[in-house]
Parts: sequence; structure tokens; C-alpha cells
Amino acid sequence: MTSDYPLSPFRIDDRAKMHELVDNYPLATIISGRGEPENITLVPLIRRDIGPDSTRLAGHVDRDNPHCAELRTGEPVSFVFRGPESYASPDVYPDAQLPGWLYLMLKGRGTVHRLDDVATRRLLIDATRELGDEDQHFALDPVDPRIDQFIGGIVAFEIDVTEMSGITKLAQDKGPVHSELARNHLTSRAGQHMINP
Repeated sequence: MTSDYPLSPFRIDDRAKMHELVDNYPLATIISGRGEPENITLVPLIRRDIGPDSTRLAGHVDRDNPHCAELRTGEPVSFVFRGPESYASPDVYPDAQLPGWLYLMLKGRGTVHRLDDVATRRLLIDATRELGDEDQHFALDPVDPRIDQFIGGIVAFEIDVTEMSGITKLAQDKGPVHSELARNHLTSRAGQHMINP
């Protein structure tokens, strides 16, 4: 992102709000590759804070995924998290407006570090707990023999985040009334968790 884009009303600069978006919409698009074509994969990532200003994202992909060749330690990677999104008709607002698209998203860059089997096992247990619903009763048993079989078929990694920025398009440039109407519209259309801009 440049200093001019997105326009300041649409920027999410608050680290806690960016983390909230990651936590509530963990299915990320990761992009990497120095050549053509780039590798693009959807993968749920969990957030691991390693200090007040440092974040890691952790996930795994199938070992047969062509993206694995790019997920080598030290390689750069980009990522995108998409929150709720929806078309907004001018009917949403009390006055004449043009149609638009409402959305929340986060993008960033980092460096990949592959995980060994011990860290992969820990990631699987953490992910099962963190990605499950609040009422989930299932807990992955750390000594479940199926984990050893599963680990052989995946590549687990962490991304040391070097850059992260968020965008929220909720008609903030039209004033608080329009922004609240846009937010209500997106909430009703998406039927999902929303973060406050």
C-alpha cells in the first residue's frame, strides 16, 4: 500500500482490528513464486503473536500441492484475508448515491519458515482448537496415532509477517449515517461477524 491508497477513511491501521479480521476470517489466499505463474492457494491460517509488534501466521498444505515448492524457509510470500463483502445498491441510502461494493480485507507480506514434525503436531492441535466453533466439544488428542500418518502428507509453515494493512469499505467517506447504513446492510447480507471500522 502506498501512503495515498487506500484513502485514509478506508484504512484499518489498528493492529487489534487487523488481528480480529484474521481470527474471524482465517481462510487466507497465499501467493508466492518468483517466476510465472505465481502459486496461489487457499489455506486457513492461525495467528501467533510473538511480541507487541510481531505476528506469525501458521498453516499447512497438502504435500502434493504444487505450492509446496515455494513454501521453503526464507522465501517471500504474500497473503490476503477477505472478510464479508456485498454489493450495495443506492437503495441502501436515504439520498441519491451510486452503487458500490462493501467489504473488509487485509493483505500483507512475510517470509516463510517450514515447521518440523514436532511443531507441525503442535500446529494441528492449536488449529483444531482455534478454528473450531465456541461450542465445539472435539479436542485433538496429542497422542492420536492418526496425527503421525497425517503429518507425512502435509507441509506446515509459519509466515513471519513483515507488512500488513487493512481496508474497510463501508461508505465512511459519505459520513457516519451512511457508514452505519452500509455496515448494517453488509451485516445483514453477509450474516457474519463484522469488525468496527
